[in-house]
Amino acid sequence: MRCLLWIALGYMLMSAPGFSQQRTMTLGILATNPKIAMEARWQPLAEYLTRSLPGKQLSIRILDLVELDSQLQRHELDFVLTNPGHYMQLRQKNALSGVLATLQDSVDQQPLDALGGVIFTLKQRNDINRLADLKDKILAAPSTSSLGGYQAQAYQLAEAGIAVNDDVRLLEAGMPHDNVVDAVLKKKADVGFVRTGVLETMDKAGKLKLNQFKILNRQDLPSFPYVLSTRLYPNWPFVATPNVDEELARQVTALLLMIEHEGPLARAFGYHGFTIPADYGPVEDLLRALRLPPFDTAPTFTWRDIIVRYRYQAAILALAGVVIGLLALLLLLKNRQLRQARNHAREGENKLAAILDNLGACIYIKDTHYRYQFVNHALCELFGAPLSAIVGHEADDFFTADNAGQTKANDRRVLENGERLEIVETNTFKITGQQHSHLSIKLPLRDSHGHIYALCGISTDITPHKKVEAELHRSNADLEQFAYAISHDMRQPLRMVSSYLSLIERALAAQLDDDTRQYLAFAIDGAKRMDQMILSLLDFSRIGRITAPMARIASREVLAEALAFLEPEISASGACVQVSGDWPELVASRDELSRLLQNLISNAVKYHAEGVAPHVDIEGSTIAGVFRVTVRDQGVGIDPAQTDRLFKVFSRLQTRSRFEGTGVGLALCRKIVEHHGGRIGVESLGENQGSCFWFEIPVITNLA
Repeated sequence: MRCLLWIALGYMLMSAPGFSQQRTMTLGILATNPKIAMEARWQPLAEYLTRSLPGKQLSIRILDLVELDSQLQRHELDFVLTNPGHYMQLRQKNALSGVLATLQDSVDQQPLDALGGVIFTLKQRNDINRLADLKDKILAAPSTSSLGGYQAQAYQLAEAGIAVNDDVRLLEAGMPHDNVVDAVLKKKADVGFVRTGVLETMDKAGKLKLNQFKILNRQDLPSFPYVLSTRLYPNWPFVATPNVDEELARQVTALLLMIEHEGPLARAFGYHGFTIPADYGPVEDLLRALRLPPFDTAPTFTWRDIIVRYRYQAAILALAGVVIGLLALLLLLKNRQLRQARNHAREGENKLAAILDNLGACIYIKDTHYRYQFVNHALCELFGAPLSAIVGHEADDFFTADNAGQTKANDRRVLENGERLEIVETNTFKITGQQHSHLSIKLPLRDSHGHIYALCGISTDITPHKKVEAELHRSNADLEQFAYAISHDMRQPLRMVSSYLSLIERALAAQLDDDTRQYLAFAIDGAKRMDQMILSLLDFSRIGRITAPMARIASREVLAEALAFLEPEISASGACVQVSGDWPELVASRDELSRLLQNLISNAVKYHAEGVAPHVDIEGSTIAGVFRVTVRDQGVGIDPAQTDRLFKVFSRLQTRSRFEGTGVGLALCRKIVEHHGGRIGVESLGENQGSCFWFEIPVITNLA
């Protein structure tokens, strides 16, 4: 009786209005950063739910993996916010609800409801460039229970044929993910695994520089803002424990989804907000593939169980066993071949990517809308922007307006007309403010039907060469001015010396003996030869600048013109000159080509044995786009050991007493040929064996 009275009294007191107290609800959040900082970050969410749920008060607990598991076992938590992989483990061991809502990160005020893993190493580790290089290396991860910090990367390695448990050494650095970065920086580990966004966050906080690291197996997704090495998985789930009734779970879910995206509350706890539950099936598939908790042990299942429960199905399977076995064997062999081919293809792609990223030239691919689809590391450095900020954008975002317009016009010629361009482009870049000149090769990419689907460009920086070229132009202008000064200032005294010596010779003609007359003749002849040498130097310096410009000419007409100039010399020597071969039209300087032919033919006529009439054969030919002319004589010949000296200025092989000349003629020929992009040479068996001078220049029929 007394017991019943006490029970009744307790019921009355609990039913009294003043007895009712607020119920405290607890939200357990997995710790990924220092607990104090995370608790302060999530406190606005607790206050929001407390205000919005009359009679309820929500408290936040930041817990590590062990603490969260322990408090769930003791039924001390009402709600849980954790990573997807950990949620799968908790769901297996605890009667959790389905996912109430999925957390959304905020990146530049845009929602991000997916996460992935990052595999990184120090940039200077030249021995680690692809996943295959991770074998026998030390890998640091915060915890094997972390989806973004371990499991996503382990699954990626497994697909590449690397078993984390067998092929590498794992170092568990513990939470937060910053510990992994610290282990790699201190070289305690070769490679680190962290969740996407960790490196960018630390970079933004000034704890590191993102360019200190090399990202392995990089996945460039235009819509994903962080560096990424794996596939993407849904973000953290918000779930309820059995302590929460269905009505309260619905109220909390509604309140979470009602949080204004990027509103004051969302900004307070640093996220975009919450969204409807994502599909966590891919996370379960990953855990099953890696045999990670809670799928690390297979259930006990005996042959007796099979016979009892599936006797009919077993009979059918037995009948089909032989066929299935054969098919399985064939499939196994085929899969092995495909896996090997895939591995070889992946290795080839990694090698190609490494080669392209380490080339000094800028390499890029644009689609038919002029948007970049691929760029290598050199172009990223030139633009001063990361890969993610370039792919999908046009040149207008990186060049000044004038430069962008010209670049687009060049690209249009490739994409619309199918031209292959080799041009020099000078651009000023918006981000860096620098101006560079590039020699660019642009060519169309075609599909199997011959349709153009993209443009490939290769640009080599020639800015230093352009500066040198400008300096050479300035230097050549100075030399040209110097040459004119020589022609005016030096030739006048020489002419005066020659004139006065001639006057002295005439004035003293009766008083001079033979020796004195000879001395005066030597002096006059020396002054005249000096004047001729100065004129030859002037001609040499003017090649390519003062002569007629390049134009379309008939080479046979130029030869006829040269022979007409040499007619007096040919007639005086009794020379026989024969012309044969092919003489095409080409683009050249008419004056220079005529001067070249005159010099070579004049030498063939001039250098012959005394008393023997010269015989000269001139032949033209065109082979593989090259115009070749040979001038063959039967004259004094050339010592083969001396041929290297022939085409140098003032280089003479014959004495002046035997053959007159300044020693500049063949040097002038060499310069003319080189101005036309060709080459010149001579062949001779020796002295008195004749010689054959030849030159080759490209056959260009169209003016640029």
